[in-house]
Amino acid sequence: YEYQVGTQSMRSGVHEFDVFNKDLSAGDTLRILWTSDPQGWNEAEMRAYRNVCEKIMKDWEANPDGTLNFDMWHSTGDETQNGIRVNPEMYWSNFARGEARFTVPFASNIGNNDLYKKQYGNGFQVNYCNEQSDATKAWNGFFFQRIDDVLIVNYSSNEDLDYVTAKDGAFSEDPTLGQCQSWDEFLAKEADALEEVLNPIVNGANPPQWIIMATHQMPFTCTRQAKMQKFIPVIEKYADLHIGG
Repeated sequence: YEYQVGTQSMRSGVHEFDVFNKDLSAGDTLRILWTSDPQGWNEAEMRAYRNVCEKIMKDWEANPDGTLNFDMWHSTGDETQNGIRVNPEMYWSNFARGEARFTVPFASNIGNNDLYKKQYGNGFQVNYCNEQSDATKAWNGFFFQRIDDVLIVNYSSNEDLDYVTAKDGAFSEDPTLGQCQSWDEFLAKEADALEEVLNPIVNGANPPQWIIMATHQMPFTCTRQAKMQKFIPVIEKYADLHIGG
C-alpha cells in the first residue's frame, strides 16, 4: 500500500507498507524488534537513542538489500522522560526510528513517564492517544495482538501511582480504580482479570502456540516495582516469554 497523511492543501510524502499473512506452520517467521525506555531529558541524550536506531536499521537488523529484517517494533514503554513535554520529546523518539516509523508496525506499553499525570482517568492521556480523557471511565490496561499462532499481551500499569494517592488523598476517591482501597488491591484485581481473559483463549478451540507478555514495570523484582509481583503467577502459567521495561 502507498499512503499520504495531511489535508488537501498540505500532504506528506508518499510512504509504503506491506500487509502480510503469517503461517508459522508452513515455515514463516515472525521477527519482533524489542526496545525499551529511550527517554531522555534533552536532545543530546535522545541522540544516543537515534544512534542506536540507525545501527539497528542500517547494520544490526538490515538485510543485504537494505530492507529491515523484522516485522514489528515493540517498545516496553517510557518513550518520553515526561509525558507533559510531548513536544519535542516524542518527536525525537519518533524521528529516531527513521523510515521504519512509516513501514513497520509499532506497539508500545505505556510507561509511567509517558503519562501526562501519574494517575488514571482524566490524567491518563499519553502521547499515543487521547481516548482515555473521560475521568468517569474505568481503564482496561490489557491490549492483545494475535498474529497467526503468536498472541502478544500488553499490560500497562504504573506503580508510581502510590505518589499520587499519597499526595492527592484517599485512593478510593478515584472512580477509575473501581473503589479499591489500596494500590495492592487494584493490582490484585487486574491480575485476576488477566487470568479470566487468558483462560478461555488458551483452552479454546484455537489456542495460540506462543504467548508473549509485555509490561513496562518488571514483576520479577523485590525492589521498587515489587507490587507487580501479583502478575507473576499469571505470567508463569500462560507466557512463553515475558519482556519488561
